[in-house]
Amino acid sequence: MGDVLGAAQTYILSASSAINTAGRQRMLTQRMVKSYCQIGLDVRRDEADAQLRDAMILFESQLAGLKRYAPSREIKAILAEIEADWAPVRASLSRPYDKNELRRLVELSDNLLAKSHKAVLLIEQTSGKPVLRLVNVAGRQRMLSQRVAKLYMCRQAGLNDAALLKELERAKDEFKSALQELKTAPQNTPDIKVALDNADTQWQLFEHSLANPDKPLEVMVAITSEKILNIMDRITAMYENLPGG
Repeated sequence: MGDVLGAAQTYILSASSAINTAGRQRMLTQRMVKSYCQIGLDVRRDEADAQLRDAMILFESQLAGLKRYAPSREIKAILAEIEADWAPVRASLSRPYDKNELRRLVELSDNLLAKSHKAVLLIEQTSGKPVLRLVNVAGRQRMLSQRVAKLYMCRQAGLNDAALLKELERAKDEFKSALQELKTAPQNTPDIKVALDNADTQWQLFEHSLANPDKPLEVMVAITSEKILNIMDRITAMYENLPGG
């Protein structure tokens, strides 16, 4: 995740930066459990260990930055809820992998995701800037890349129930739908269009890997989800820097 970590800012000066940062928090809720599951599956374990450690540190530092920025009582309140809900997630992730703990972590991380998404929407509404919807949508694609990979890894780890498989299909559909929305945005620059085409190509490779349960393709899912994450992070930054952001 080097590119995403390298681009992350915890000192927030604008609504567009706040949405990008809060949106990255959504992604981290899914990334942490994906990495935890990868460790249990022994899929690129050293990389997953580093991803998990770095994601936990970044989640806390970005939360502190958002709390400093928070322009309203409503945003302050949801950030306080996120901070409280983060404590049990952090405790579980800090312990060695336990398959029996995995389902609980999935539920806790999804609750953290829902509240992190609410924080994004509140910041977007407070800003009153329409272009920031693109920052939100592009940023959410980062989360979906990690959510799909997380759900796939959980399936491989044995959480193979109907509800999880339904969520996996839903997340894939949401990614494809949002990608089409972004590709038709009138604000797109030539560079953004090229980057979106690149994301589309990587997504097709990702879907091919997801369709196969063989262990070697667990590695491909890990690799392609990283590529999509980094592409979408760059695209989110491009939207953040558009005029009116």
